[in-house]
Amino acid sequence: MNVSSLINQKLNFFKNPHYLEIGVRNGETFFSIKCRKKFGVDPEYFFSKRFFLKSLMKYYNWRFTMFRKTSDSFFEHDAPYIYKSKKIDVVFIDGMHTYTQSLKDAKNSLRFLNDNGVIIFHDCNPQSPEAATTHLPSKKINWNGDVWKTICQLRTLNEYFDCFTIDADQGLGVLKAKVKITDNILNLLSPLDNITALTYKDLVANRTEYIGLTKLSELKIKNI
Repeated sequence: MNVSSLINQKLNFFKNPHYLEIGVRNGETFFSIKCRKKFGVDPEYFFSKRFFLKSLMKYYNWRFTMFRKTSDSFFEHDAPYIYKSKKIDVVFIDGMHTYTQSLKDAKNSLRFLNDNGVIIFHDCNPQSPEAATTHLPSKKINWNGDVWKTICQLRTLNEYFDCFTIDADQGLGVLKAKVKITDNILNLLSPLDNITALTYKDLVANRTEYIGLTKLSELKIKNI
């Protein structure tokens, strides 16, 4: 399983679904998503001409909207109008790979998420200290950042959320609300000092507990 197959799988559960992707970059994931109503957000997205034209040959890419701006700006200025009558069904968060920003993106996404909607995170299971650093490394590696800390915090709120990580494609975090999201719940989604202080060594020692690492063979138990 990769992130595209997981997103497409979840979209199949909704009628005329709305899809939002935060962190589009080169469009590899965005244009592989089989959804006719999709929105992308990235202040620096870039599509090669050949790739873009090839993507447009697929019917599910005939209609989309792209925002060249930060996710903070999108949620403040655009989302209230776009999702006024129809909320988001699936959100993919793959922007800044930091605890602070991924948590903020999750919080903002929950404001506009369908009651049965799903949020999917990328890069939740780093395999080295270099991959888990909070800054983009100088050498070429699969940089995951500390998005895993967002998953860790969300898992502490298990009376409100079901949150775990699929052991595939750099770690695919899955978040579903168990209850109707209120402002009181959203207020709990701010960075915490004890979560910020966690290190990669802490993750290695507590990987299953912290990010709910789940093998593909166990997904039926998770109802996904």
